[in-house]
Amino acid sequence: MDNIYIFLYHSDYIKHDINLPINIINHSKKYSDLDFHISISNYYYLNSKLEKLFNSSLKELYFDEFDKPHIPNIYISLAHTHNLFGFVICSSQDIAIDIESINRFTDFKHINTILNNIEYQEYVNSNAKNEYLANKWTTIEALSKLEGTGLNKDALKKRPSFYKSFIFDNSSVSIVSNKLIKNNIKLFIDEKEIS
Repeated sequence: MDNIYIFLYHSDYIKHDINLPINIINHSKKYSDLDFHISISNYYYLNSKLEKLFNSSLKELYFDEFDKPHIPNIYISLAHTHNLFGFVICSSQDIAIDIESINRFTDFKHINTILNNIEYQEYVNSNAKNEYLANKWTTIEALSKLEGTGLNKDALKKRPSFYKSFIFDNSSVSIVSNKLIKNNIKLFIDEKEIS
Protein backbone atom coordinates (compact mmCIF):
# COMPACT_ATOMS: atom_id res chain seq x y z
CA MET A 1 0.00 0.00 0.00
CA ASP A 2 1.41 3.37 -1.01
CA ASN A 3 1.25 6.10 1.56
CA ILE A 4 -0.39 9.47 1.27
CA TYR A 5 1.94 12.02 2.88
CA ILE A 6 0.53 15.26 4.30
CA PHE A 7 3.04 17.89 5.41
CA LEU A 8 1.76 20.96 7.29
CA TYR A 9 3.82 23.92 8.49
CA HIS A 10 3.11 26.89 10.73
CA SER A 11 4.03 30.39 9.58
CA ASP A 12 7.31 30.41 11.53
CA TYR A 13 8.57 27.86 8.95
CA ILE A 14 8.32 30.42 6.15
CA LYS A 15 11.60 30.82 4.26
CA HIS A 16 12.61 34.06 2.54
CA ASP A 17 15.83 33.51 0.60
CA ILE A 18 15.25 30.38 -1.41
CA ASN A 19 16.79 29.34 -4.71
CA LEU A 20 14.05 27.67 -6.77
CA PRO A 21 13.49 27.08 -10.50
CA ILE A 22 12.27 30.22 -12.32
CA ASN A 23 8.93 28.65 -13.32
CA ILE A 24 8.08 28.21 -9.63
CA ILE A 25 9.17 31.76 -8.75
CA ASN A 26 7.04 33.13 -11.61
CA HIS A 27 4.08 30.98 -10.55
CA SER A 28 4.33 32.26 -6.96
CA LYS A 29 4.54 35.92 -8.02
CA LYS A 30 0.78 35.97 -8.61
CA TYR A 31 0.32 36.13 -4.83
CA SER A 32 0.69 39.00 -2.36
CA ASP A 33 4.10 39.42 -0.73
CA LEU A 34 3.24 37.26 2.29
CA ASP A 35 1.55 34.60 0.17
CA PHE A 36 4.52 34.64 -2.23
CA HIS A 37 6.87 33.68 0.61
CA ILE A 38 4.42 31.05 1.83
CA SER A 39 4.17 29.61 -1.68
CA ILE A 40 7.91 29.40 -2.28
CA SER A 41 8.38 27.96 1.23
CA ASN A 42 5.84 25.29 0.35
CA TYR A 43 7.85 24.39 -2.76
CA TYR A 44 11.09 24.43 -0.76
CA TYR A 45 9.75 21.82 1.69
CA LEU A 46 8.10 19.88 -1.13
CA ASN A 47 11.46 19.59 -2.86
CA SER A 48 13.12 18.14 0.24
CA LYS A 49 10.34 15.54 0.59
CA LEU A 50 10.46 14.65 -3.11
CA GLU A 51 14.18 13.96 -2.79
CA LYS A 52 13.84 11.96 0.43
CA LEU A 53 10.73 9.92 -0.39
CA PHE A 54 10.78 9.56 -4.17
CA ASN A 55 14.31 10.35 -5.34
CA SER A 56 12.83 13.18 -7.39
CA SER A 57 13.01 16.98 -7.34
CA LEU A 58 11.34 20.19 -8.41
CA LYS A 59 13.48 20.17 -11.57
CA GLU A 60 10.83 17.84 -13.01
CA LEU A 61 7.89 20.05 -11.98
CA TYR A 62 5.75 21.76 -14.61
CA PHE A 63 2.43 23.61 -14.58
CA ASP A 64 -0.42 22.59 -16.88
CA GLU A 65 -2.79 24.95 -18.71
CA PHE A 66 -4.85 25.30 -15.52
CA ASP A 67 -1.75 26.25 -13.47
CA LYS A 68 -1.85 22.90 -11.63
CA PRO A 69 1.63 21.62 -10.67
CA HIS A 70 2.71 18.18 -11.90
CA ILE A 71 5.68 15.89 -11.43
CA PRO A 72 5.86 12.73 -13.56
CA ASN A 73 4.65 9.60 -11.71
CA ILE A 74 3.99 11.50 -8.47
CA TYR A 75 0.77 13.25 -7.45
CA ILE A 76 1.16 16.53 -5.57
CA SER A 77 -1.03 19.36 -4.39
CA LEU A 78 -0.22 22.47 -2.35
CA ALA A 79 -2.32 24.84 -0.27
CA HIS A 80 -2.01 27.62 2.26
CA THR A 81 -3.88 29.95 4.51
CA HIS A 82 -2.29 32.76 6.52
CA ASN A 83 -1.28 30.70 9.56
CA LEU A 84 -0.71 27.31 7.93
CA PHE A 85 0.66 25.92 4.69
CA GLY A 86 1.39 22.50 3.32
CA PHE A 87 1.10 19.89 0.66
CA VAL A 88 0.13 16.30 -0.04
CA ILE A 89 2.19 13.75 -2.01
CA CYS A 90 1.31 10.27 -3.23
CA SER A 91 2.67 7.96 -5.93
CA SER A 92 -0.40 5.76 -6.36
CA GLN A 93 -3.44 8.02 -6.64
CA ASP A 94 -4.27 11.52 -7.76
CA ILE A 95 -4.85 13.68 -4.71
CA ALA A 96 -5.46 17.32 -3.80
CA ILE A 97 -5.40 19.40 -0.62
CA ASP A 98 -6.98 22.60 0.58
CA ILE A 99 -6.51 24.53 3.83
CA GLU A 100 -8.66 27.39 5.12
CA SER A 101 -8.81 29.28 8.38
CA ILE A 102 -12.06 28.60 10.23
CA ASN A 103 -12.26 32.31 11.13
CA ARG A 104 -12.94 33.03 7.45
CA PHE A 105 -16.38 31.41 7.92
CA THR A 106 -17.54 33.61 10.78
CA ASP A 107 -20.47 35.64 9.41
CA PHE A 108 -19.99 33.90 6.04
CA LYS A 109 -22.50 35.46 3.64
CA HIS A 110 -22.40 32.89 0.84
CA ILE A 111 -23.78 29.84 2.63
CA ASN A 112 -26.38 29.15 -0.05
CA THR A 113 -23.66 29.28 -2.70
CA ILE A 114 -21.77 26.33 -1.26
CA LEU A 115 -24.39 24.24 0.56
CA ASN A 116 -27.13 22.16 -1.01
CA ASN A 117 -30.46 21.67 0.83
CA ILE A 118 -29.34 18.59 2.80
CA GLU A 119 -26.05 20.24 3.78
CA TYR A 120 -27.88 23.39 4.83
CA GLN A 121 -30.01 21.36 7.26
CA GLU A 122 -26.86 19.68 8.61
CA TYR A 123 -25.31 23.13 9.00
CA VAL A 124 -28.38 24.47 10.86
CA ASN A 125 -28.28 21.49 13.24
CA SER A 126 -24.52 21.66 13.75
CA ASN A 127 -22.98 22.76 17.04
CA ALA A 128 -19.84 23.80 15.14
CA LYS A 129 -21.16 25.83 12.22
CA ASN A 130 -17.89 27.52 11.22
CA GLU A 131 -16.05 24.20 11.22
CA TYR A 132 -18.84 22.61 9.16
CA LEU A 133 -18.64 25.37 6.53
CA ALA A 134 -14.84 25.30 6.49
CA ASN A 135 -14.75 21.54 5.97
CA LYS A 136 -17.36 21.73 3.22
CA TRP A 137 -15.48 24.56 1.49
CA THR A 138 -12.08 22.85 1.65
CA THR A 139 -13.45 19.61 0.20
CA ILE A 140 -15.08 21.51 -2.66
CA GLU A 141 -11.94 23.52 -3.35
CA ALA A 142 -9.70 20.44 -3.14
CA LEU A 143 -11.98 18.66 -5.63
CA SER A 144 -11.70 21.60 -8.03
CA LYS A 145 -7.90 21.34 -7.73
CA LEU A 146 -8.02 17.59 -8.33
CA GLU A 147 -10.10 18.07 -11.46
CA GLY A 148 -8.02 21.06 -12.54
CA THR A 149 -11.08 23.25 -13.08
CA GLY A 150 -10.64 25.87 -10.40
CA LEU A 151 -13.66 27.21 -8.56
CA ASN A 152 -16.64 28.06 -10.73
CA LYS A 153 -20.42 27.57 -10.53
CA ASP A 154 -20.20 23.95 -11.64
CA ALA A 155 -17.39 23.15 -9.21
CA LEU A 156 -19.41 24.57 -6.31
CA LYS A 157 -22.15 21.99 -7.01
CA LYS A 158 -19.84 18.96 -7.06
CA ARG A 159 -18.99 16.82 -4.06
CA PRO A 160 -16.07 14.41 -3.78
CA SER A 161 -16.65 10.69 -3.30
CA PHE A 162 -13.34 10.13 -1.53
CA TYR A 163 -12.08 12.65 1.01
CA LYS A 164 -10.79 13.17 4.54
CA SER A 165 -11.15 16.40 6.51
CA PHE A 166 -9.85 17.44 9.88
CA ILE A 167 -9.46 20.54 12.00
CA PHE A 168 -5.97 21.59 12.98
CA ASP A 169 -4.82 24.84 14.59
CA ASN A 170 -8.10 26.62 13.86
CA SER A 171 -7.96 25.59 10.19
CA SER A 172 -9.80 23.04 8.11
CA VAL A 173 -7.57 20.68 6.13
CA SER A 174 -9.14 18.46 3.46
CA ILE A 175 -7.67 15.97 1.02
CA VAL A 176 -9.65 14.63 -1.92
CA SER A 177 -8.78 11.73 -4.20
CA ASN A 178 -10.10 9.91 -7.24
CA LYS A 179 -9.84 6.62 -5.29
CA LEU A 180 -10.70 5.36 -1.84
CA ILE A 181 -8.48 6.92 0.83
CA LYS A 182 -7.47 4.06 3.09
CA ASN A 183 -5.72 4.25 6.43
CA ASN A 184 -2.45 4.99 4.66
CA ILE A 185 -2.09 8.65 5.61
CA LYS A 186 1.14 9.83 7.21
CA LEU A 187 0.74 13.30 8.73
CA PHE A 188 3.71 15.52 9.52
CA ILE A 189 3.42 18.86 11.29
CA ASP A 190 6.45 21.16 11.36
CA GLU A 191 8.66 18.22 10.29
CA LYS A 192 7.43 15.91 13.08
CA GLU A 193 5.44 12.78 12.25
CA ILE A 194 2.06 12.78 14.00
CA SER A 195 0.56 9.61 12.53
